[in-house]
Amino acid sequence: MASKTLRLPQGNEWKKLPRSKAQAIDRGLNRFIGKDGQLREIRRFGTSRYPQGTVERWSSRMQNRGGGTGGTRQLNEQLATPPWADKTKFSTAMADANAMGLDGDHIREISRTAEGIKWLETTGRGTAEQMFASYEKAGLPLGNQAGNVQPLDPKLNQQVKPAELRAMDEGIARAGQQSDQIFSKLKSVQGSIRFGSAMKAVIPDVLEVIPMVDEIMGGPIDQTVQRGVNAIRGAIGFTANPIRNNYE
Repeated sequence: MASKTLRLPQGNEWKKLPRSKAQAIDRGLNRFIGKDGQLREIRRFGTSRYPQGTVERWSSRMQNRGGGTGGTRQLNEQLATPPWADKTKFSTAMADANAMGLDGDHIREISRTAEGIKWLETTGRGTAEQMFASYEKAGLPLGNQAGNVQPLDPKLNQQVKPAELRAMDEGIARAGQQSDQIFSKLKSVQGSIRFGSAMKAVIPDVLEVIPMVDEIMGGPIDQTVQRGVNAIRGAIGFTANPIRNNYE
């Protein structure tokens, strides 16, 4: 007699997932919703070592594949998600995306939200609660909330979007290096001013004006980012986007 195997839910099965491991096995599925409302995956079912399989929180498994080690992703999730977030609705939104053969993508990135909160609190400029309230009032859900999930093509989510974020970060870093050169010249002119610790204090304010400088110059930083993204798109088989002046 052939051993039983479990499969991925299909179509509308995602909308009526089992509510326990036993129910999932009984229906021959490898996904179920736990008591905490989180989507879970049954792995290694039917193996000699784990005949009943092992259970892992699906979001932890998927997110640890592409972000963070040593629990960093999970810590960022906890930090970036408001306490009132509906875990069941979030899991359903992710499952709905998977049912279409797509990835459930965070519109506002978990890691960047977490870093923003850390910066607010370490600089004394605000708290997580204030940030949550501000975004909620603006209709922009943060963290693991259904409203912060969008279905996205796996290649776009796993390759293009990370490349876009890296290109943006590299563009900002290059702009920072250029500003360092400018400030070094200013330092020679203002020889009596001690720039070291003073510049560290104003860097966040300097970064805020980079887009304005870029706009005045015709968008060279923005267009460099666009060309870098197009190179990645071409490498994985996507057509290039037209290079635009986004400041016109």
